[in-house]
Amino acid sequence: MLHKFFLQVFALVFAAIFFAAGFSSADESTLVSLQSVPGVPDAPSAQSVASNSLSELIRAELANRYPGARIEILGAPQMAGQFPENLSGARILTETAKGEAQFLAYTQSGVQSQGWVSFAAWMPTRVAARRIQPGERLSPELFIAQDVNVATGLAREYRGIMLPRDADLTRLETRQTILEGQFALNNGVQKVPDIKRGEGIVIRMLAGEIALSTQGTAQEPGYVDGTIRVLTLKTKRELVGKLRAGGVVEVKL
Repeated sequence: MLHKFFLQVFALVFAAIFFAAGFSSADESTLVSLQSVPGVPDAPSAQSVASNSLSELIRAELANRYPGARIEILGAPQMAGQFPENLSGARILTETAKGEAQFLAYTQSGVQSQGWVSFAAWMPTRVAARRIQPGERLSPELFIAQDVNVATGLAREYRGIMLPRDADLTRLETRQTILEGQFALNNGVQKVPDIKRGEGIVIRMLAGEIALSTQGTAQEPGYVDGTIRVLTLKTKRELVGKLRAGGVVEVKL
């Protein structure tokens, strides 16, 4: 009887040990398998989240400095000290011609920290497909639409006077040479004049109710409803009048 009792106790203890060992092993293998599941990304660190937040704050500040440009942050912002927590804003201090910006990040509690970041500012514009001579009338076929990084190089210097991509080229001509691969500038083009220098015009001279007409030539390019200097053919007299449609210049005497 006693022998049978000890056998039952031994069997229960053995079963308990076996069950515990099996459960622990299964639990451990399940944990390992969960950690090694491919395609499941690790949770982002607190500093990574803060870095992304700071990048967005810097991007917004740079967008104010480069209207119309697409701002690209190149790499994570670098801090001079410890990375601040609970960011509330950032301010750009200085920029370099290499596309680097020094900034000041600050928190709600007033803690400030300086850092720097590399960036690009892509502006939509047009670059010449070939060399364009002075006085040549422009057309869309002469240019290639392209995004230019205006945060570095010559593009940075001329970013405020670049010809917009949506400009009506058919009404413009060059004032100076545009090299192949060079972007067009506002001060390098002009509206195609309605009358060019040396073209024949009709001069209508007005004196009260009296009107006399004579032939003449334009002394400079002119635009309708704008003033223009002209020269009479017969007397070689220089006059200033207003250009009207049809090549007529009205001169009030």
